[in-house]
Amino acid sequence: MKLGISIGNTNISIGYYENNKLITEQFLHEDYKKIAKYKFENTKNILNSQKAIIASVVPDITEKVIQIFENYTFITPSIKTTYKIAGIDRLLSCEIALKKYTPPLIVIDTGTAITINVINKEGTFLGGSILPGFQLSLNSLSNLSLLPNLKIEEESPPLIGTNTKEAMLSGVIHGIASCIKSMVSKIEKEIGNCKVLITGGGSKVLMKHIDIQVKYEENLLMEAILNLPA
Repeated sequence: MKLGISIGNTNISIGYYENNKLITEQFLHEDYKKIAKYKFENTKNILNSQKAIIASVVPDITEKVIQIFENYTFITPSIKTTYKIAGIDRLLSCEIALKKYTPPLIVIDTGTAITINVINKEGTFLGGSILPGFQLSLNSLSNLSLLPNLKIEEESPPLIGTNTKEAMLSGVIHGIASCIKSMVSKIEKEIGNCKVLITGGGSKVLMKHIDIQVKYEENLLMEAILNLPA
């Protein structure tokens, strides 16, 4: 059995298969020490001797996490790409998407940042776009002294906000959804109709507000870490 670890900009995710079911847990960066307790207490020791396969975009946190595991390796993407430098999370998600679907594909990952990743019909990762995620966008507004601190809500805010809270949520949620819909349309004008996949922590919010046909993939990156050759 393999143990997958994804270290993103905000969270550390741990995943493994048990009885053919993918089990995942998330920890904030500052809670990385809890991973050791989780590893030894919550998994009945089934993970203690397993090799950890790591994909990380945050080197400082990686150094802290690997101290918990005696046996680990780092996964390397093998997808064809014309992109000079791309985050390993983007490449791995696109690579596993290619194993599951026929290109061309657009893979949208909704985390701290939202990435729009494009794969042409030949199966080559072309690149894409990066924009602030839902909560990051709200936080940037809240940093202004007169605006409140808010959390993203799954409930749909009114398009026309009638108070400051509604206006902020409308601008962020409807604004980002409209932006992504427009980006998808423009990408398809360049490379043809694409299957659109949505993954990541903000997926449910986005899917409620983007009126295009999409396929939800709950754990695309973790699937890549656990199923692609390390």
